[in-house]
Amino acid sequence: MISKKNVLALKLRQDIYSQISKYPGIHFSELSRKSKIPKTTLTHHLKYLEKEDIIDSKYQGRYKRFFVKFKLGKREKEIFNLLREEIPRYIIFQMFINTVCSQIELSKELNRQPTAISFHLKKLIDLGLIEVAPVVDGKIFLHDSYILIRSRVGNELIYRFVRRDTFTIIYNILIAYKESIPDLDIINDVIWTAEKGFNEEEYKVIKSGQDALESIFDVFNELFPIPICA
Repeated sequence: MISKKNVLALKLRQDIYSQISKYPGIHFSELSRKSKIPKTTLTHHLKYLEKEDIIDSKYQGRYKRFFVKFKLGKREKEIFNLLREEIPRYIIFQMFINTVCSQIELSKELNRQPTAISFHLKKLIDLGLIEVAPVVDGKIFLHDSYILIRSRVGNELIYRFVRRDTFTIIYNILIAYKESIPDLDIINDVIWTAEKGFNEEEYKVIKSGQDALESIFDVFNELFPIPICA
């Protein structure tokens, strides 16, 4: 296999690589517009870069998205793709700030029908990103810690991230690639909230206690005073 340095010796390929590195998950038409490279020429060089293991691609619906090879791991790519979709993005933001959410809460906050929220929750579950959180005596158990909550309403389910280090993964993705994800202003607020509310160690160990949870809820309500979706 040709070395990466030699593969990228051509200025045109450097430009393509640079755009994909700056906007991971970029789709073909968007890449053509940003790089100002004709689609036929772009197709040729993308195939070459994939063949040489410099870039990687993945279909999402009808779009083929491109990534710099090895720059994002499998889990990071899955989360990054979800962050580019409106409803999954706001579900992830809600859970990132609140640490746990129910379908009822998400439906209310996002101003979407429960069936729509349920569809996207299932997608996140199938990807192994979230799961139903155990609730015992008014306590939601989060791995080796827990957060106190209000009593469960009826048979509603409460959701949590499957892995506690997902908070760190999401935070790092937002920091590194925020300009290529929609809603930059909200992302900056989410990052600011995370950095204000948690120190470096607490990204890995979720805070427990009703006071901490209520504080996070208050800040998130300040970020989203108006329903996100009309």
